[in-house]
Amino acid sequence: MNKKQLMVNAAVLVLGSILFFNACGGGMSNQVNQLPPEDQEFLSTVRYLISKQEKKAFVNLTTTQERSEFIEKFWKQRDPDPNTGINEFKEEYLDRIDTANQLFGRNGWLSDRGRVLIILGPPETKRVYPTGLVTNTMSGEPSIYEYPTEVWYYGYYNFPIVFVDSHRSNSYQLTPLSSQHIATINQAGMMFRPAAMEIKKPMDFKLNITKNGNGQHIIHVELPYKNIVFVESKGTYNADFQLTIKIFTQDGREYPPVSKDYTLSLTKEDLAKDTDNISLSVPLELKPGEYNIEISLENKNDKSKYTKKISFKN
Repeated sequence: MNKKQLMVNAAVLVLGSILFFNACGGGMSNQVNQLPPEDQEFLSTVRYLISKQEKKAFVNLTTTQERSEFIEKFWKQRDPDPNTGINEFKEEYLDRIDTANQLFGRNGWLSDRGRVLIILGPPETKRVYPTGLVTNTMSGEPSIYEYPTEVWYYGYYNFPIVFVDSHRSNSYQLTPLSSQHIATINQAGMMFRPAAMEIKKPMDFKLNITKNGNGQHIIHVELPYKNIVFVESKGTYNADFQLTIKIFTQDGREYPPVSKDYTLSLTKEDLAKDTDNISLSVPLELKPGEYNIEISLENKNDKSKYTKKISFKN
């Protein structure tokens, strides 16, 4: 798959963003302004990719570590091949921002032409009319391209995207040709919308302690599939977990921690069963007494972690 195909298959068609981007998340401007500069820069950079739900979740995070983990997960979710050492989508996206700035001037990536270039890449064909088309001297009527104009053509059917510099200031603006043209643009935007990071519920789990026939206590952890971030590879969906148990006596002494790794591999059909859970079990070897137990479950795919504490009497 070449780079243009990669971006078209993975990203939002920018034209829809041009029409309604400013309406998305507008009420969060005060929260964004209160973020550290590096986090504001992240939101600015991914403005053509991030969904309203993702943006809301990001600005509501309270710690630097949480925002750092969010950013890592954001790009990882869009990585077309997690098995390679680089994120091809991220590199291509950032390269296109640089290219837009080189072609269209400082902050050119924020212009209409820059947005289109970043998301769709260069057009198959581009026609440039620096001074507009020549006036028809026979009729005296101006042509449709009275001002400097560029027409970019995309796809098999040469879908046109028209930019017009109506102020002759080298500030080309997207100029929809009709209401149907806008509808087609928005429909294409929905078709090519990126794999936005799903904002899942906290990785909460159900906890239960039972006793087997030998009198040994077993810790049981259950976590719904719908709360798990999976990595897709060759048609299967995988998640790697680490379960860690810390045991403390009532006077504060700590037993050596118990850690166990688990791998969950599912098919697409398995994931469709929204009510299913992953079940993990760990036996405990404890002398009679009262204990405080801390149980942590970490998903290694997205570094999400959830911890519960319980008191237990053996």
